[in-house]
Order: sequence, then structure tokens, then C-alpha cells
Amino acid sequence: MFKPNDKQCNSNFCQKYQEIVESLMYLMISLCHDIEFAVVKLVQQMANFSNKHYQAKLHLYRYLLNTCEYYIVYYRLRNESVITYSDSG
Repeated sequence: MFKPNDKQCNSNFCQKYQEIVESLMYLMISLCHDIEFAVVKLVQQMANFSNKHYQAKLHLYRYLLNTCEYYIVYYRLRNESVITYSDSG
């Protein structure tokens, strides 16, 4: 998808990019699993990103802004309880 950047990015700009991608990672883990592929690709280039990576990040932000009103609603049809399982512990 992305080719590695041949040039070295500006350190201040690089730090800001990394902070933004970290925020996207948090959002991906906690709420938006549908952006996982795009975030992983941005993370792979965190050390030395190019303008294409920056444009992809902006595209992802536009996607999030345009889909923030979408959600899934579950209705219970009968008097059944919800059973959950977890292997953490």
C-alpha cells in the first residue's frame, strides 16, 4: 500500500504524526474496529512517514467524522439474559 519514505522527516512534524497515530490506535482499540487495517498501515510507517501517509491519515479522520453518527442497536426479543465469557484472569 505505502512505500517507505526515502527522505528523513522533520523531527517536530514526526513527533506530532506519532501522537496522532497513537490517538488513532486508542480509538481503534476502544471503539472503532473497522479502522484497524488503515491504522496498522499508518503505524508501520511511524518512524519515517511521507506525505502520502499524512494524506491517508487525513482521509481516515474524514471517514471518522462522517461515520460518527452510525451505531448498532440490539433489541431483546424475549426475556433472555445475556451470557458472556472471558478467558482473561
